[in-house]
Amino acid sequence: MKIAFIGAHGVGKTTLCYDLASRLKRQDRAVDLVKEVARSCPLPINRETTLPAQAWILHTQIAQELATAAQCDIVICDRSVLDNYAYWCTPQDASRRTMSW
Repeated sequence: MKIAFIGAHGVGKTTLCYDLASRLKRQDRAVDLVKEVARSCPLPINRETTLPAQAWILHTQIAQELATAAQCDIVICDRSVLDNYAYWCTPQDASRRTMSW
């Protein structure tokens, strides 16, 4: 099972992720957390994001989710690939959407 938290910056996603993981572990559930991968992105993010940055985040997120799912029954994600889609569709990215991958 995968549970992903998405939303704006600073609304408490990370806190909720850790709280849920803690509660599930107390019930002896095999659970692990995929932390927000964008924080370790070596490329510009947020308002300065680029297509290569979003590609890096997307691929890293998927890889970490797959690796974690191979080890645990429950994967909790602090953000998800839906966040990539949201950044891809924002108005400041309109000119970059036409670029090829």
